[in-house]
Amino acid sequence: MFWAISKIAAKYCCRNEERVELGLQPHLAEKLDTYAKAFSFDFVIGSTHNFRGRGADDLRTYKGKSTEEICKLYFQEEYENIRRIPDFDVAGHMDLIFRYAPDAIETFSYGKYADELDTILKELIESGRCIEVNTSRMQRLGLANPKEEIIRKYVELGGEIITFGSDAHTPDCLGSCFRETGELVKACGLEYFAVYRRRTPSFYRI
Repeated sequence: MFWAISKIAAKYCCRNEERVELGLQPHLAEKLDTYAKAFSFDFVIGSTHNFRGRGADDLRTYKGKSTEEICKLYFQEEYENIRRIPDFDVAGHMDLIFRYAPDAIETFSYGKYADELDTILKELIESGRCIEVNTSRMQRLGLANPKEEIIRKYVELGGEIITFGSDAHTPDCLGSCFRETGELVKACGLEYFAVYRRRTPSFYRI
């Protein structure tokens, strides 16, 4: 299945709103675009879960490549997804690969991936789309997706719209660590977060 219902919670959201998360893959560009236009969604997340034909959590994905090589390949495919599939509002957990690539978090520096990440962030900003700050690793590891350095660069490049997503798989995790994540986003230079209704962001002070 090429889409999954978005796992997003915020106290400002209404129960009758319609949200969807699209699993972006280049060969699904036309199908995903048609699907997003076929329904009156309030909010559409676009996320790259698979690349090189496998899931980011599939250990076979990493055979024969260094961590830096595999992360760059992921970001290159993510950029291609963002460029070819324009009909979504926010890029979900845009550095998802750091959850799974061996030692990716421990060896991360923005400079290693600056070319790829800057290209993605500029494309999102210039096309009026934004980034989700995903909190699913915040409670256990104290880390947001994307990492703080990426959020700071997004703001530096002119990005102004951020949403929060808890990626909750159980009801008790809905909205988890939004307060801590809000403080992180404020430290990066933004005072507001966005909630989408009818594909249009409304802004609320953090």
